[in-house]
Amino acid sequence: GWLSNLRHPEIKTPSKRDAATKREDQNKIFRTSLVLAWMSTNTVLAMVISSEWFQDVTTKLDSTGSHNPYLSFIFWSVAGLSAFRFFGSTWYWIRFVGFGCCH
Repeated sequence: GWLSNLRHPEIKTPSKRDAATKREDQNKIFRTSLVLAWMSTNTVLAMVISSEWFQDVTTKLDSTGSHNPYLSFIFWSVAGLSAFRFFGSTWYWIRFVGFGCCH
């Protein structure tokens, strides 16, 4: 019964993980670290944007309040990433789909 199990516990040998499991664990750790880094940088960005210091700096740069550097940054970032995506997609289509070669 349970008393004999306490007197003579089963000795468990550590099992070795295979290469696929190790790779899967490494991928999970990488994804988790990437998400944590992304969340941390977004938190810092939100803190900077909402700080009085940032408001003072942007007001000094443009006293009318018509220019928001944060929105300008977002606009040009999205425009640049969209252009990169467009050229990359076009290059892929021409190389692999359009000519049907170079697989």
